[in-house]
Amino acid sequence: MLYIENWLRAEYNFSPKFKGLLTLMTSTAYNNFTTSSDHVRTSYGAIPTLAYSPFKDLDLQFFLAYVGRYYDYSNYAKNNFNVGSYNRNELKIGIIAPLNLL
Repeated sequence: MLYIENWLRAEYNFSPKFKGLLTLMTSTAYNNFTTSSDHVRTSYGAIPTLAYSPFKDLDLQFFLAYVGRYYDYSNYAKNNFNVGSYNRNELKIGIIAPLNLL
């Protein structure tokens, strides 16, 4: 398989404690095992994220992110691999803290 991906990320600081992030992506897959290099699928995604840093002197963040992806399969993939287009949605909540080992 041959994969071609594009990613774009933007960050904006609303205040010293709140930061917004937006990541956009596309991914296209081709079957390069045949001589025709048939298009298999294209997927699109967006990840809007809100991060909160409650402490000024401690690099610790809490975040809330939505991950939305849409997979669009070509007729070649639908006929040969028995797949169909679908959406995938996730809501993520977490903590980001650096590991200062050195």
